[in-house]
Amino acid sequence: MVQINNENGKVSLTPEFFSDLVGQTATKCFGVSGMSDGNTWQSIRSLLSQKDYADKGVRVTVKDGKLNIELHIKISYGLNIEVIVKAITHNVKYVVEEVTGIPVAQIRVYVDEILPE
Repeated sequence: MVQINNENGKVSLTPEFFSDLVGQTATKCFGVSGMSDGNTWQSIRSLLSQKDYADKGVRVTVKDGKLNIELHIKISYGLNIEVIVKAITHNVKYVVEEVTGIPVAQIRVYVDEILPE
């Protein structure tokens, strides 16, 4: 839970909010085919339920009042990975900081799968 204090009071943001925001922003970027399971728990949950979750492939942590974001993605074959990753990091950082006002310290993008055209 991330809490922001401002002149109007205290605002609490859940990890699910960040995961959903980051996941939706990343999947809208060109070349991203979807999110990949980021850890064993997400893999097991996806296998058992046969559906995607908002936090699939996303992990957000807070350190010293700044966000650290980890993304696991699937991309389309034949595209420039470096360009896709730069677009994702730029878009995610912009959207998260614009929506929440919380600075993003680091974004790590892992390309877990390259899908055929």
